[in-house]
Amino acid sequence: MTKLNNEYMVGLDIGTNSCGWVATDFDNNILKMHGKRALGSHLFDEGVSAADRRAF
Repeated sequence: MTKLNNEYMVGLDIGTNSCGWVATDFDNNILKMHGKRALGSHLFDEGVSAADRRAF
C-alpha cells in the first residue's frame, strides 16, 4: 500500500446496487496510488425482497 504524506479526503457514493469512491486532496485533485488514479466503483447484484420469507 502506498503511504500518503499529505492529508486527503475520501468521497463515497453509496447506492442501492453500487458503491463508488474517490480520494482527493483539499484542492479537489484526484490522487494517484501505484501510478493509477484513486477512484473506482463496485456494482452489486440487485437486492431481493424478503417479504415471502417473512410469511413463513
